[in-house]
Amino acid sequence: MSKTSLKALTGRIAEKNGIPEAFFKNLIQTESSFDPEALSPKGAMGLGQIMPDTAKELGLDISGDKAPGSVWHPESNLDASARYLKKLYDKYRKEGITDKEAWKFAAGAYNAGMGNISKAINKISYGPVKKWNQVAEVLPQVTGKYSQETIRYVNRLRA
Repeated sequence: MSKTSLKALTGRIAEKNGIPEAFFKNLIQTESSFDPEALSPKGAMGLGQIMPDTAKELGLDISGDKAPGSVWHPESNLDASARYLKKLYDKYRKEGITDKEAWKFAAGAYNAGMGNISKAINKISYGPVKKWNQVAEVLPQVTGKYSQETIRYVNRLRA
């Protein structure tokens, strides 16, 4: 499948899942440069760079098979990535975070893991957490040197 076809598919899947198209395309570009066979040194797989445990939770086959339902199948990977991103977004919206900020929180959680973002939120001692910048301030206490990667990641994805 060509990059042009993958970008069009990414747009359709974003729309189907209620995700801003530019935001989701930026995420996939950042994660894999639209390479369906991308494999990170940490084991993240495919277009959306889904970690093995997350892939299993999302119902994807993580064997080398490239059939529909596999993490290596472009449409299946994009759909699972979109469902996961939307799940993260919905979580933060339910916590009262505004639309724009919820996408930032979702991107941060997609990159650093929901558990790490939750730990950062729990470290904030002043008022309710409503802005990504609040999390970015304390993220180094949770993820150390990797915090800057997550902060840059969120900044790159802004729709």
